[in-house]
Amino acid sequence: MLLVEGFLQLVTSADVVMVSFWQSPDEVAVYFAASKTLALVHFIYFAVRAASAHRFAALHVASHDAAGRAAFEAYVRRAGFWTFWPSVAAAAVLIAAAPFLLALFGPGFEAGTALIAVLLVGVLARASAGPADVLLTMCGLQKACAAIYSGVFILNVGLNLLLIPPFGLMGAAVATSLPSPARHWRSSSLPAAALGCCPCALRLCAGAGPGGAAWLRQRHHWKACCFR
Repeated sequence: MLLVEGFLQLVTSADVVMVSFWQSPDEVAVYFAASKTLALVHFIYFAVRAASAHRFAALHVASHDAAGRAAFEAYVRRAGFWTFWPSVAAAAVLIAAAPFLLALFGPGFEAGTALIAVLLVGVLARASAGPADVLLTMCGLQKACAAIYSGVFILNVGLNLLLIPPFGLMGAAVATSLPSPARHWRSSSLPAAALGCCPCALRLCAGAGPGGAAWLRQRHHWKACCFR
């Protein structure tokens, strides 16, 4: 769990740190203001994540019969819904209000509006997977979750090294958003395979569905072979 939280913090901060290596302090300030303004959307994900953790654990433990299984799957779907769609609404409001909010930082900060638009693609990609990371952690798959985040962090750093020197702040925004679809796919497909349920609000992951013999075989395989 410590590794999961650590890599999560690294992923959310790496771009700001790396921008400071190549760009002027004024440009770093614009990027920092744009990235931190995204907190108005991020807080929905973190709120649902915090509220869901103990419920995931309790419902997973009680999911060995049909009624418990149905309750677990329903709650996972509900958590995904309340992570993604409010984030979409908040993102729409933020895009409209971005020039005004950035102007509060001072003259010239409105240049960060385009950065917010690009960064929001990554934020919404993560939100579309719901609180998948805490679902994996609370259901005993924390090692897999840490592996996903470590991979995303390495990809993030590599893309920043590649894109910031030629493209500046926009390169950093693109490098931060590009790994998010891969993280979304892996974070949502892993619960579908290992737990038989999909936290993805868009219901794109295959393999999820009501508990049954196939799910029980998958669960035994994952726990016996991968997560000791």
